[in-house]
Amino acid sequence: SSGGILINPTTNGDTRIIANGTGIVEIDRLSLNNTTISSLDTNADITIVANGTGSIVLAGPVTAGELVTNKITSNGSNANLKFVTSGTGDVIFDTDGQVGIGTVNSPDTKLHLKSASSIITLQRTADANKPGIDFQNSNGNVRAELRMDGTSGTSNEVFVRTYDGATTAERFRATHTGAKVSGTLNVDDGISITDNKITAS
Repeated sequence: SSGGILINPTTNGDTRIIANGTGIVEIDRLSLNNTTISSLDTNADITIVANGTGSIVLAGPVTAGELVTNKITSNGSNANLKFVTSGTGDVIFDTDGQVGIGTVNSPDTKLHLKSASSIITLQRTADANKPGIDFQNSNGNVRAELRMDGTSGTSNEVFVRTYDGATTAERFRATHTGAKVSGTLNVDDGISITDNKITAS
């Protein structure tokens, strides 16, 4: 000990502070007991602050006994809460329950959005591509598609493709002037229109 500094005279040697028996090690207002760090002040926070631009790195899995009653809150007024993965990693909500966004107390479906005007936005970054929604069967195979057309479509038309047991092909298209049906249009099982021919059943 020199000038308030504890130094191990052995090169690369560890410096160990060990309590006797069931005693604990106290550093200022902190208690170190086995592998537990706790505050000696009642209801006091424990704050870990990195220096300058340094970060706080927790190596290995992190287990929290409580996150403010199972709530994760961003720090700061109107601050965003971001989930960022490493590299090509995914963000996965692994749950048997349902997800609610907005003022939802109990979601009615797997994804429940509630607001004054609930709208889901799909924005493409390349207009030649075709954003949309895929519908899969239990095996994960796509059996129906709802798409907005790319630059090949007039005024970015919306179309529906379905699987007929062999291939997936377009069946219906909403254009900027109306709608087009590929194949047979069945109207209430009474009228069919095929190749510009109207047939009554």
